[in-house]
Amino acid sequence: MKYITYLFLLIGLGSCSNLVWGIYYNKLEWYSITTDKTTAIERKKSNFSRKEKRLREVLIETKTTSLRKADFIKDLEGLGFVKQQVPAKKFGKINELMFSDKSTGMRTTACKPFYRDILVFRRDARLVGIAKVCFECHKSYMIGIEHQTRNFGKKNDYKKLEKILKAKP
Repeated sequence: MKYITYLFLLIGLGSCSNLVWGIYYNKLEWYSITTDKTTAIERKKSNFSRKEKRLREVLIETKTTSLRKADFIKDLEGLGFVKQQVPAKKFGKINELMFSDKSTGMRTTACKPFYRDILVFRRDARLVGIAKVCFECHKSYMIGIEHQTRNFGKKNDYKKLEKILKAKP
């Protein structure tokens, strides 16, 4: 009996790390903002208006560590981000890219990221994960999905993700 319990425990723990994200989320929102809307904010050093300060926080902040504290999502459209629903038929490619266990070398860059693209993963209306992405620097900041996306960012992952998101449905 003891061994059967251990067996179920091992199976349960093993399946958690390979969570099928296409089942875990069923709605994916993509918020993006163009460079021309953010250039002035990126260069400005002080005297920010309230809206500019909030936009700058969203673009560069990596302090939010939990989904409960991710209140910036409700402000995105008011800050100039454009919201798009990612079609469900793209989920397979996104899952393969972001949530797989591939293990090739990680790429690092020296530029300062401005997260102009934000992916919001939802299960029905419930928030289950956020990915802030800088396609220029090839950097990302994950909230709620850090463990599952630990292998994202290798080789051409950012170019592939951008291509998937921008492709016509």
